[in-house]
Amino acid sequence: MKEIVLISAYTPDTPTQDNLRELIKSLKDLNYRVCLMTHTSTPSDIIDRCDYYVYDKENELLYDPEIKYFYFCTVNEYKILFKDYFAVATHMLPVFRMYLGGLAYLKSMGEEIVHMIEYDTIVKNREIWDKNTEILKEKDAVFYSFPRFYQDNKLVCVYGFQSVNVKNISYDFLNFIPEELKKQYKEYFDTLQYPIFERIIFDNIWNKLNYHLIQLNDENDLSSSFDLNLNHIGSGQGENTTIHFFEGKYHFFHNNHNEDKSTNHFEIIINKNQYINLACTFPHYLWFPLDFENIENIKIYKNNTFIKEIDLTNEEDKKWITEHSCVIKR
Repeated sequence: MKEIVLISAYTPDTPTQDNLRELIKSLKDLNYRVCLMTHTSTPSDIIDRCDYYVYDKENELLYDPEIKYFYFCTVNEYKILFKDYFAVATHMLPVFRMYLGGLAYLKSMGEEIVHMIEYDTIVKNREIWDKNTEILKEKDAVFYSFPRFYQDNKLVCVYGFQSVNVKNISYDFLNFIPEELKKQYKEYFDTLQYPIFERIIFDNIWNKLNYHLIQLNDENDLSSSFDLNLNHIGSGQGENTTIHFFEGKYHFFHNNHNEDKSTNHFEIIINKNQYINLACTFPHYLWFPLDFENIENIKIYKNNTFIKEIDLTNEEDKKWITEHSCVIKR
């Protein structure tokens, strides 16, 4: 049976491109053909080693605060909860585009066995995928699960690493309909169906196939054939700044956890004409009451960079204070 490896990649910088280059080299050393699906431009030496190269410029990220998770910071007997102004709510749409688009493309090209992998992995040998290929003579897909992927003894998702026979997957399962996926994501978020992306793709596609499931204890159970390359992983540091309403006043809050231990300087402009200047050293926090009458507009600058403007005459902006940030007593 024909085999090919589908790589989903987002490599905007040199370290991540080096990871991808290492992966493709490891695959070529094992005589695998490669299809690279990416949202970022790719150096020509990497493209030249691929059998298929699909560049998708569209990379829509969702920033909707309704589907963002809360951060929190404890101050004495209070817990301050807030949603990051800048954080991406989900990368679901571009990931789905790569999953569905890549599989549909390879199916249309007459491919059969597709081993799916992300760019931050090194393939050491063919052992595990050779076993999967034998299984796929009878099954549609080979999936992996961990104990945490069960709810009430029912499998709800699988590991994001699989082998599939695209000949057996209907094009009907591979349609990319953004508005329906956004609606589904919001529904799963509101009903606490975690992990959301993995559960959606399981419910939409994988659970409808005749699959073979391999039970794992953890990721290390695959280490005989695969190594995870962690060089690109960063701290994931967010913007720990918010405005909230507490004890009858608006308050400014910031928690400084800068990796370089630097001081953050803030300028807060109230109603476009009243100014407050504050500084927060590492590793401390600021919790500062805004003692002004009839506040309608708050604008925040951090280290001379614009952070957020909240127009309290606008219902969507007011939600950042009334719904997306709050203080509770522990």
